[in-house]
Amino acid sequence: MRRYLPAIIIALAIGALPLMGQSPAALEMEKASAVWFNSSNAAGMTVTSVAPFEVIDAGYHISDGEYRKYTDGNGRNLDISVEGATALWKGQVWGKFTYSNITQRDTKYNAMFLNLDEDNPFFVADRELSWWKKQKYELEMKASTPFFRDRVAFGIEAEYFTESGAKQIDPRGYGSEYGILVKPSALLKLGKSYVGLALDYEGGNMRMTPINNAYMNSKAAYILRGLGNNEATVISLLTTGVGQVFDKKNQYGASLQYGFVNDSFKILADIYGNMRVWDFSHTPNRPEAIGTTKRTDLGGKVQMIGGSDKFLHRLVASGSMKSTDGIEYVQVFNTVF
Repeated sequence: MRRYLPAIIIALAIGALPLMGQSPAALEMEKASAVWFNSSNAAGMTVTSVAPFEVIDAGYHISDGEYRKYTDGNGRNLDISVEGATALWKGQVWGKFTYSNITQRDTKYNAMFLNLDEDNPFFVADRELSWWKKQKYELEMKASTPFFRDRVAFGIEAEYFTESGAKQIDPRGYGSEYGILVKPSALLKLGKSYVGLALDYEGGNMRMTPINNAYMNSKAAYILRGLGNNEATVISLLTTGVGQVFDKKNQYGASLQYGFVNDSFKILADIYGNMRVWDFSHTPNRPEAIGTTKRTDLGGKVQMIGGSDKFLHRLVASGSMKSTDGIEYVQVFNTVF
């Protein structure tokens, strides 16, 4: 078996780091030491902020081999990202923009989904393995306020992404997906200790349109219903079969934090819980609900930081658990006129 190796990696990194001319390594070290910057509570960036920086990073990656995920294929990927942070009104703002142009060759992946979640058993598949072409835009930001009356600070984290792509042989799937994340937070200061709360909502939609360029032909397809069950159908412009596929996602959650910070030692405990729901349906001109999947996640992370400006000691411990449940719908159309 050939190993999965990056055959060619061409990377360009341009940094404009205005504070003390930081190197990329120094910047990563500073991010690692900012425990609240790495938490789910954006308000904490006021406590452990990072120095202002701007970074542009671009890379072209070629990979080839068999030692890989079956959904990945052999890749030809262009990635460009811009990231930066600055102080604002005694608080801090951080943001990042990423663009990816993805070519996946020789995939062993025939689902009519741009990205198949391992916890969702409901999707449409066909018999044809194909190349995939995709592109993705992602925008992330965090912002924090100063402490009001030296007691309470507030923060916000937000993320938006959109992705589009298509299979390259019949039955072709032309798909698009978008999602948003909004996470408001608050932080209470108690001397050198801090207690935080963050709420989060995440929503998104995926739409895939199966079509044949050779429109006179019909292609076999299957609606997967979990546990090895499927419903045979076709993709065709001339006969009734599967139409557009929709996957709607919603997630609600919350997290609690406790931190202690002094000149030589920092500790932060962060626990979270959330519930995600997928609703899968297809063919909007005669809507057919297929199934709903529900997943509950619980977890936590503890960060401990010590050391000096030259040496950093960092210990991170984390754990998580999840439970997945779902329901398959049985829908019968009235054929009596």
